[in-house]
Amino acid sequence: MRLVSVHGENFGVLDGRTLNFDKGLQVIYGPNEAGKSTLLRLVRETLFGFPWAGHDLSWKVGQIAGQATVELRDGQQIEFRRQKGRPDSITGFWTDRKQPFTSECLDGILRGASEHVFTNLFAISLRELIDGEESLKRAGLGDSLFGEGWGGLGDYQHVKTELAQQRDRLFKPRGRTQILHKLMGDLSKAQRDYREALIPQHELETAQSELRRFESLVQSQRTELQQLQASHRRFESLLKAFPLLRQKAVLEQEVVTKTLSQGLSGDAIDRMRVLRDRLIELDESIHRTKQEVANTNTSKSAELTPRQLQLLEHQQPIRSLERELSQQKKIELDLPQRESDLAAIQLRLNQRLEGLGTGWTIEDIATRQVGLALRESLQELSHTVQELREQAAALNSRRPDLERDLREVQDRLKSLPETRSLVELASLIERGETCRRKQQQLEDQQLALQFVSDKLDRSTLDVEQRLATAGAAMGREPDQKRDWGNLPVPFAATVKEFAERFTTAEQSTSNAKRLVDQSEQELRAAKYDLAEFDKLHPALDREHLVELRKRRNAGWDLVRRMYIERNAKESEVNEWLVTGETDLLEAFEALLYEIDQVADVHVAQADFLAKRDHLVARIERLESQLIDESDQVIQHQQQLDVCQQEWRALWKSSGISPGRPQAMLEWLDLLQEVRELEAERLRTNAGLQSLQADVTSFNEELARTFPHQSNPALALREAKTEFDAGQMREQERERLQREEQSLNSKLEQIQSQELELAQSQGQVDSQRSLLLRDAGLPTDWSLTTADKVLRELAECRSDLQHLQLLTKELDAARKSVAEFRERVTHITNLIVDESSPTGAEIETASATVLEALAAELHAAHDTKELLQQQKANANDASRRLIDFQESRESIQQELHELIQSSALPDDVDLTALFSEFQQRRTHEQEISNLTIELRQIVPDLAVAEEELQSESEESLAQQCEETSRQIDELERQIHEGVERLGGLRRQIESWTTENPADRIAGHLESVRTEFASAAENWAALTLAEELLHRVMSRFEKNHQPRLKESVSNWLSKLTNGRYRRIVQTMDEPNVLRVQDAQGNEKLPSQLSTGTREQLFLAIRLAYIEDYSSRHEPLPIVLDDVLVNFDEDRARETLKFLQDLSSDCQVLLLTCHRRTIELCEGLPAFGNVLELVPGSLGGVEPANEERKKPAKRSRRSNTPKAESQPALFPVADKKAKAGPADSEP
Repeated sequence: MRLVSVHGENFGVLDGRTLNFDKGLQVIYGPNEAGKSTLLRLVRETLFGFPWAGHDLSWKVGQIAGQATVELRDGQQIEFRRQKGRPDSITGFWTDRKQPFTSECLDGILRGASEHVFTNLFAISLRELIDGEESLKRAGLGDSLFGEGWGGLGDYQHVKTELAQQRDRLFKPRGRTQILHKLMGDLSKAQRDYREALIPQHELETAQSELRRFESLVQSQRTELQQLQASHRRFESLLKAFPLLRQKAVLEQEVVTKTLSQGLSGDAIDRMRVLRDRLIELDESIHRTKQEVANTNTSKSAELTPRQLQLLEHQQPIRSLERELSQQKKIELDLPQRESDLAAIQLRLNQRLEGLGTGWTIEDIATRQVGLALRESLQELSHTVQELREQAAALNSRRPDLERDLREVQDRLKSLPETRSLVELASLIERGETCRRKQQQLEDQQLALQFVSDKLDRSTLDVEQRLATAGAAMGREPDQKRDWGNLPVPFAATVKEFAERFTTAEQSTSNAKRLVDQSEQELRAAKYDLAEFDKLHPALDREHLVELRKRRNAGWDLVRRMYIERNAKESEVNEWLVTGETDLLEAFEALLYEIDQVADVHVAQADFLAKRDHLVARIERLESQLIDESDQVIQHQQQLDVCQQEWRALWKSSGISPGRPQAMLEWLDLLQEVRELEAERLRTNAGLQSLQADVTSFNEELARTFPHQSNPALALREAKTEFDAGQMREQERERLQREEQSLNSKLEQIQSQELELAQSQGQVDSQRSLLLRDAGLPTDWSLTTADKVLRELAECRSDLQHLQLLTKELDAARKSVAEFRERVTHITNLIVDESSPTGAEIETASATVLEALAAELHAAHDTKELLQQQKANANDASRRLIDFQESRESIQQELHELIQSSALPDDVDLTALFSEFQQRRTHEQEISNLTIELRQIVPDLAVAEEELQSESEESLAQQCEETSRQIDELERQIHEGVERLGGLRRQIESWTTENPADRIAGHLESVRTEFASAAENWAALTLAEELLHRVMSRFEKNHQPRLKESVSNWLSKLTNGRYRRIVQTMDEPNVLRVQDAQGNEKLPSQLSTGTREQLFLAIRLAYIEDYSSRHEPLPIVLDDVLVNFDEDRARETLKFLQDLSSDCQVLLLTCHRRTIELCEGLPAFGNVLELVPGSLGGVEPANEERKKPAKRSRRSNTPKAESQPALFPVADKKAKAGPADSEP
C-alpha cells in the first residue's frame, strides 16, 4: 500500500491541507512543532480510525475527518474519507472501476493489521531505538523470532522441563542411582550368567577351527599377493627399460666402431686442437707483421737540412711574428685606402660646404648645432611618407596579379572532371585484399575438408568393426548406412556407471549365495539340538505367554500412536480389542496384569524353559537370518536382472543390442572420435561455403562496378588505378579550393590596407606643416628638401669628425708597419744562406718574407716528427715479429711431440681426427645418461640385461598383464576371506562372553518384566520429549532462521558489514547477541549507541519485510532515526531504505538539514516535503536561508490561515522550486 495523498479536515496544523507523496523514499522536513507528529497521527487515524472520545487536534467547530488516496500493491487506487464518529463513517470509491468503497473493503485490505501493529511496527521513532529491548517487549516482538505471531514460549519451556524431570528420574546417560540404571545392572548380570549356561561348545570349537583355517588361508594368500606384486613391478620395470637398453646397445656398437689409437687420449686430442688453433693464429699474425715491417722500410724520409735546423732553433720568434702577420698585412693593405679616404673626405667636405652656399666654413660646421629631436622627427616623418608611398605602390602592383591568379584557379577548378566515390573505391580495394586472403583460405579449407572426410570414412569403418568385436549387434539391414553422428547412444559416464553396477551386483549375488549356504548348515545343526532336547524333556506350555506379550507389544504401539502421535485408526483399535472390551487403556492395563500372573506361574519352570527358549530363539534367528539372506540373494539377483534390463533399455533407442559395458565404453570412445570428425567436417564445410559465398559476392560486385572487365583481377587493378587518379584529382581540388580561398582573402586585405593608407596620408601632411614651422623652415618646403638640408649639415659635421679620427689612425698604422719590418729584418739576418732575402726585399715585402720563413719552419717540424715515428714503428714491428716466430716454433715442437707420443703418423689429418673423437665423446655421454636412467628403473642392471636377452617386449607385456589379472583375483579372494574372518570373530566373541547359568532364569524373567515396565514409561516420556523437540526444530528450520537471516541481512547492510548476524537460541530466548565479521559475539549493551540503534532498526525492518510478504504492506514512518548514525552508515541506511521503498512506502520525518543533504546524494532521489510554520501559501526551497519561523499560536475556535504550516516540495539540483499542491 502506498499513500498517494492525505488531506486533513479540522486536524490541527494540517487543517485544509492536501499532502502529495512521491514514489520511493519520501523525506518530510520541518523544525520542531511544525506538524510532523500531526502528520503521523493523521495517517494512522485515517487508516485505522479516530479515538472513541474527543480529539485534541480539533481547532474549530466541525467534523474531524481524514481523506486519503491509496495505491495497492496490484496497482489499484482507492480514494476514501473517514469521518470521526461512533462509529467512524467511511465513504469512497475505486478510481479505476468507479465502484463504491466501504469500511468492509478497507478491513479486507488491512487484514492482519491493526492500530497496535502500525504504531509498534511501522511507525518507528528515535525513542523506540533508544529503549531497545524494552520497546521490543512492549511491541510483543521479543519472543516472536520463534513464532508466527506475537506470543511467548513459556508453555513450551514448562512442558519441556516437566518431561525432562520425569525422564531423568527413570534414566540418565551418565547417572547411577536412577531406576533403570539399577534394573539395567541387575538385568545385565542375570543375562551374563544366563548366556554362560547356553554356550554351544561343539559349535564354538567348529567356529574356532574354521577361524584358524581362514586365517592360515588369508595369510598364505597375502604372501602370494606380495610375491605377485613384486613380479608385476619387476615386469613393469623391465618393460620400461627394454627400449632404453636397446638404444644403449646401438650406441655402444657405434662407440666400438669409432675406437681411437691405443696411445691416444681425450686430453691429448683436446691439447692438439688447442695447439693447432694457436698455430693458425700465429701464422696470420706473422704474415701481418712482416707486411708492416716491409712497408716501414720502404717509406724512407730525407734528413733535416742546415737551414731547417736553424729555423727550428729560432722557431719561437718566427712563430711570434707569424701570429702578428695577418694584422700587419691588413694594416699595410689599409694604408693606401686610408690615405685615399682622407683625401676624399676633405674633398667631399669642401664640396658640401659649397653646396650649402657662401659663408659656410669648417669652423661654422663645428660650432653650429642642429636640434637632434627635430631632425629625427623630420626623418621619421619622411620615412613614414616613403613607406606609405611604397605600400601604396606595392598594393597597386599586387592587385592585378591576385585577380589574374584567382581567375586561373577558378578556371582550373571548373576544368577538373568528376570521378567515382573514393570511399567506395577504397572499400573495394580493401575488400579485394580480404577476398584474396579468403580465396587462399578457400583452397586450404578444401584440402582440409578432403582430409577430414577421408579420416571420417576410416574411423566409421573402425566403429562398425569394433561394435561387432564388442559383442553387440545392430538392428538394421547389412546394406543400410548408419548415421553415427545422430545415433542416440548413452553418455560415457552412464556406461561407466553401469560397468561398476554390473561388477557390484555380480559380486553381491555371489557373496549372498555363499552366506545362504553357511546359514543352512547352521540351521540344520540347531534343529538337531532342539530335537535332542525335546526327547529328554517334556514340552512346556509357554506359547500362551508368548502370545500375550505379542498382544502387549501391539497394544503399546496403538497407545503410542493414538495418544502421542494421534494417527491411529479406529479400525485398528477395534481389531486389537477382544470381546467385551471397549476402552483401549483399560484393556491394555488388564493385559499387563494377566501377563504378570502368567509369568509368575512360569517362574518355577524357568530353567528348562529358558534353555529351550534359547534353542528356539536361535533356530528362529537362524531361520530369520536364512530368510533374510535368501531374500538378499533374490534381491541381488533381481538387481542384476534389473541392471541388465536397464542396460538393454539404455541402448534400445539406438537400435543396438549391447555387449559388456566395458567393451561398449571403449566403443563409445571410438564413436566420440567419429562424431568429433563429423562435427569438424560440418564446421569445415560451413566455413568453406561461407568463404565461397563471400568470394562470389565480391566478384559479382566487381562485375557490376566494372562491367567491361571480365576478370576480377583486372577489375580490381582498374579500381586501384582509378582510385589513385581520383585521389590525385581530389587532392588537386582541395589544394585549388584552399588557394581560391586564400586569394579572396588577400584581395579583401588589399582593399582594407588601401583605405588605411589614405587615412594615414592625411595625418602625415598635417604633422609635416607643424615640424617645418618648428624648424624655422618655410612650411611649403617638402620634407625631402628640409631633410636634405638638415642631413647635409649633419653629414658635414660627421665628415669633419671622421677626418680628424682618420688622421690619427693613419699615423699610428705607419708607425706599426715600420716596427714590424725592423723585427723581420732582424730575424732574417740571423738565418743567413744563399737563399736569404736582401734588405730591399724585406723593406718592400716583409710579409711575404715572413710567410716563407713560417712555411719552411712548419715543414722542418713535420719532417722531424715523421722521422721519429717511423723509427719507433720499425723497432716495435721487428720485436713483435721475433716474438711471434719464437712462439710458433715452440708450439709446433709441442704439437710434433704430442703426435709422436700418441703413435700417430706425422701427416695425420687432425680435422678428421677431431671430428671422429667428438662423435665418440657424444655417444659415450649418451650411454652414461642412459645407464643412469636405467639404474633408476632397474637397480640390478646387469641382471636385467641378462633377463632381457632371452625376452621380447611382447612377452614382457603379456606377463605384466597376466600378473595384474592374478593380483586383482587374489585381492578379491583376500577381501572375501577377511569378511568371513570378521564374521567368525564376531560370532566367537558373542559366544565366549556368555556362560550357562540356568539357576538364575527365574530371576532373569522377573527382572525383564520390571525393566520392560520401567523402560516403557521412559520410552513414552522420551518419545514425547523427542516429538516436542522435533516440532520446535521443524519450526526453527522452517521459520525462525528466515527471520534471523532477514535481521542479519539488515544488520549487515546498516553497519556496512561490520556485524554479520544475530544469534538467539530457544534455550536462551530472552538473550540476543550480535556476531561481527571475525565471529566474536557481543550483547546489545556492549555496542555503541549508534550501532545498538541500528540493531533494533534492523529487527523492526526484518519484521516489516516478513509482514509485507504475507499481507498488504503498510507505509513505514521513520521519525529522526538517523540522528546517532555516523555519516557513512546514515548514507548506506538511506540507500537501503530507498531500495525498500520499492516494496513498502517509506516516509522519513526529520528536523535535521544533514539528513536532506545525504538524501540529495542518492540516485534518482525525488523531492523533499518541507513543513514551514507560519506559512500557508508560500513556497520555500529547502536549501535557502529563511527567517526564523514565528511560533504557533494557541488553538482557538477560529484560527487564521497564517497560523498554520504548509507542506511543499524542496527544489533539488535538477528541478526548480515550486509549490507541491494548490490550495483546497
